[in-house]
Amino acid sequence: AVKETWSIFSERAAEKELTVQIDVPKNGKLETDPKILAAVLSNLFSNAVQYSPKGGTICLNGKPNGQYYILTATNSSQPLTSKDVDHVFDAFWRKDKARADHARLGIGLSVAQAYVELLQGKLAADMPAEDTFQITLSLPAGDASKVDPAA
Repeated sequence: AVKETWSIFSERAAEKELTVQIDVPKNGKLETDPKILAAVLSNLFSNAVQYSPKGGTICLNGKPNGQYYILTATNSSQPLTSKDVDHVFDAFWRKDKARADHARLGIGLSVAQAYVELLQGKLAADMPAEDTFQITLSLPAGDASKVDPAA
């Protein structure tokens, strides 16, 4: 799912001369709603490409961790600060300079977070370095992550 969803963004990443590293083991299993997962991944990848500076780096890493499968999406990020991270999941929040782009509304991460909660998972953001933004997606592995779309 990660590699398939990423393929949509690979051309734009190449245009921005982004270095992309994908390390997702093929043996990782996750039983979840594939459409909801694709929507979440699309949002995360779109943001990583959009907000990485030209020549930046994006790293996508996945690994099983006990009862969870953990995916981290890390990207170079010039405009964000550690104080901004507290707001990235707030609906309609946008960093001031980013507000000039009217094509983006600032709701993507709040929607992604709601979807992840529906999948019984967690979505967290942090800045492991001054110029690096990271999103961590944790989803239950196995039967526990099956979702009833009618719920």
